Amino acid sequence: MKRRDFIKNTALTAGGLLLSGCIDRHELWDTLCEPIQPDAISGLKLWLKADAGITTATGVSNWADQSGNGNNATQGTGSSQPAFIASEPTLNNQAVVRFDGTNDFMTMPEFMNSSQPTLIIVGKSASGASQRFFHDYGGVLYDREITIWYRFGLGYEFAIKDTSLNWISQVNGSTLSYFIGTNIVIGTSINVYYNGAMLSASNAGYNTTTTWTTGPPPTLGKFSGSSTNYLNGDIAEIIIYNNPISNADRLGVESYLSKKYGISVPCQ
Repeated sequence: MKRRDFIKNTALTAGGLLLSGCIDRHELWDTLCEPIQPDAISGLKLWLKADAGITTATGVSNWADQSGNGNNATQGTGSSQPAFIASEPTLNNQAVVRFDGTNDFMTMPEFMNSSQPTLIIVGKSASGASQRFFHDYGGVLYDREITIWYRFGLGYEFAIKDTSLNWISQVNGSTLSYFIGTNIVIGTSINVYYNGAMLSASNAGYNTTTTWTTGPPPTLGKFSGSSTNYLNGDIAEIIIYNNPISNADRLGVESYLSKKYGISVPCQ
């Protein structure tokens, strides 16, 4: 039984789940954890995965967007091109793009157009310094900002800010291991899932109707628009939607990533 068919044939009652059919608890578990390809969910704006769309020169010169939107990550300067690692043994022998922490970065066309996006990343920081996996801001510096980064002394953080400088952000515990990070903005709150475990934060002042304005390009591997916070680490996959995805879809995408990269996440 497919996950969506299962949901259509399932009803909530006061006593719990009423199933139109007879399945055991193991089939129930497997159905809810069924992997979903990112492009099966509406609102996909960016999908970069290191096992597809890689063009190398000195390093990676072009990382082709698999969403179909043409939001390719590029770097024309050879000395700033990150390395392509075809098989990383500690990540289930999957490919990664490796940034050197000194001057490697890639930029993309401006594609952010939502104040309530979903960002999902598989990556790793190799040092405890502050560094950016993904960063973008609109208009003048710090006006409308979104980032996934490793924050010195705290760990992996997702943050988003409106044009009135209202932040909502959440930080997990410090780690230098490969992780699956899922970040969903819903209204004035964010849900951050670190390897499937949820943290939550809110800011009642956050303006969900503020439009995104054009500024320096979205950037992988450093602070957008300035030469700071270079990433010393890897990005294996990054997925961005222009809307908050459902919990069922989050579980499906995390299951796809978990099986691919060998990172354990709970199905709940």
